[in-house]
Amino acid sequence: MDKTDEKILSIMRNDARMPFSRIAREIGISEPAIRKRVLNLISRKEARFRVEIEHQFSAILFGGVETKIPTSQVTDRIKRIPEVEWSYEISGDHDFICKISSQTIGKINECVERIRQTAGVIDTSTVFILKK
Repeated sequence: MDKTDEKILSIMRNDARMPFSRIAREIGISEPAIRKRVLNLISRKEARFRVEIEHQFSAILFGGVETKIPTSQVTDRIKRIPEVEWSYEISGDHDFICKISSQTIGKINECVERIRQTAGVIDTSTVFILKK
């Protein structure tokens, strides 16, 4: 990643919807060059983009993991579930925590069941977020 790539990413952090043509004008290179650089950053996994959607319902799930299975293996599997926004290993009464978001409570319940069926998960406790 060079200085030009860093400038492109800096601009896109502030306004991810800015057209490549405008970024090109600001940096002083062509629009096709910007497009190529962004695609290269993505293919080299130096940049990634995501869309954040406001969900109607969210829940926090606390979980326990079997002692013979590394917690990181379980959280890595859980992070692959589309409704899971994030998952962390934690200390205390539980081994991991994750945030689940969806347009319906039913989808959240399906996600909770999927997490409960994940190899290594031995217990869960879920709370719904009432107000942000």
